[in-house]
Amino acid sequence: MSVAELKLRRRLLEQQVALVDNRANRAMEILERRKAARAPPSAASNPSNRAALGNRTNPLIEERMRRKLAQHSSTQLREPELFPESSRVSIIRKRNVLRQAELDITAKKDVPPPSKPKAGAYRRKEVPTTLFPVRYKRGELPCAIEHRSSANGLSWVCPLHNLDYEHYLPIFVDGIRCTENPYQFLARRGCHELLEGAQGYPDRIIPCIPELIKPLRLALTTNHPDIILAALTFLKELTLCNYGVGEALVPYYRQLLSVLNLFLTKRTNIGDAIDYSQFKGNDMSTAIMETLEILEKNGGPNAFINIKYMVPTYESCR
Repeated sequence: MSVAELKLRRRLLEQQVALVDNRANRAMEILERRKAARAPPSAASNPSNRAALGNRTNPLIEERMRRKLAQHSSTQLREPELFPESSRVSIIRKRNVLRQAELDITAKKDVPPPSKPKAGAYRRKEVPTTLFPVRYKRGELPCAIEHRSSANGLSWVCPLHNLDYEHYLPIFVDGIRCTENPYQFLARRGCHELLEGAQGYPDRIIPCIPELIKPLRLALTTNHPDIILAALTFLKELTLCNYGVGEALVPYYRQLLSVLNLFLTKRTNIGDAIDYSQFKGNDMSTAIMETLEILEKNGGPNAFINIKYMVPTYESCR
């Protein structure tokens, strides 16, 4: 605010104070004059003299007194106007009132409406830490990345049938939760090649199943779509790699399928557009449905009952 505006406001305030003082002084003078001009009470107004006078009071005087009282009661006191409406002070006041009203309306528009609280069922959780990067840095993994012309792959230090699956397969499954490269590529590609190398040898996979349940559950409960899709892909390959693996997974359905029940009906509504996520294998609902169907087909006679217990909306594919 400039100095000129401050001086103008100060001058206006001084004028207002002076006018208020003048009005107050005039009001006090008028009241004193009325008190001085007020006549002393007449004999008729005194209750002790009225009894003595009886009915000898003049009716004309009483009528005149009634009229004066009626006129006095009909008059209304008006608030004195310090400034007329056409004065500069009134114009400035009106402008300030309008400006403040516009500011209040703008502030109300800018305030966003209160958002409804969310339950957070699909909120991404913190990914539990894994020792897979530490093992890779120490050189404990029997593989390395091989850069090829078409796509990268893994180079193993020995044939896969010579590896101890009970030791290495849980390590690679635990690395599915990794989100940084090269650990993500190593873990997921290693799981795929280990299961591919164990086809036809169920004795390599079935003893490892109890050790695979915990890292699989940790990967499924992160609520990260990429990690969940990787875990579902491994679960499908694990079930299809050898005969009898699906039946061995049935006792662990209660630990694995609770998350699948949450994301089974989570679909994306894109209207009349075309979504290629199902073709690319990135659709969560489709991947869960395919996994449940594979588990039912390869899990034996008790598979559907256990799946239905954990996923009530699932219907048999047979």
